[in-house]
Amino acid sequence: LDRLRYEFILEPPGGGTRRTATLELRPIRYQPRVRLILPVDGPAIVYDGHEFYSHHRRILVTSPRATERGFTTNPVRYAYDFAPVGPNGELARGPLTEPQNWHAYGAIVRAPAAGRVVSAANGVADNKIVNGELTPPSDFPNDPQLQSLGNHVIIDHGNREYSLLAHLLAGTVPVGEGDSVRPGQVVGKIGFSGDTGFHVHLHYNLVNGTTLRGSEGLPSYFTRFRRVRLPLGAGARGPVVARGRIDTGDIVESAAGASTRSP
Repeated sequence: LDRLRYEFILEPPGGGTRRTATLELRPIRYQPRVRLILPVDGPAIVYDGHEFYSHHRRILVTSPRATERGFTTNPVRYAYDFAPVGPNGELARGPLTEPQNWHAYGAIVRAPAAGRVVSAANGVADNKIVNGELTPPSDFPNDPQLQSLGNHVIIDHGNREYSLLAHLLAGTVPVGEGDSVRPGQVVGKIGFSGDTGFHVHLHYNLVNGTTLRGSEGLPSYFTRFRRVRLPLGAGARGPVVARGRIDTGDIVESAAGASTRSP
């Protein structure tokens, strides 16, 4: 697309003065400078991506909640929620009200590229689901970033590109601020901390800032992965994608080699 032109016609009910407004946009294709691998081994469903109906696209930065937390941009505009699944695509081994039943819970999270850790948290307790309501822990932190991300790791890849891995499990983050990480290095496990919903997931986002506030999300593409067809079995795994996009509903797994991953 070279140009998008929108025209809005505003007219009061029952007639009156009609007003028009136009807006013209010229999209620019963003080319990430860093080569990314999936932050989960898989198979994992892209529980929510950044398509038109995704909640990531629809963060109202002027809402009272966003204003209270200091957001002026949408840092999750291009985010993904990854949820590892069972062999038949099931999300859980038992009732969904117990996060420990989810295949995602406790799944390994890896650094998607080399870089330096600029923010990390490891002590935020899990949320709970009580009588059908999402309930934060009694010692929920006052810090807005910890409230949003819970346990997390933010990695600076250079060129103003940062990976953000959020909602991790307390006590599983082995890296801290200033540490260097390798592609595929374990940086935590999936938990249920921070501002998350009724699904256990890993929140992945490529942002252009060291914190959420004032940062804008960036499009991302991944290397060395496969799309998976369910149920798992012979022929269920597609060819290795050298570099490509992923979307909501895709079931993917990493095909990164041993040279880019570590236990």
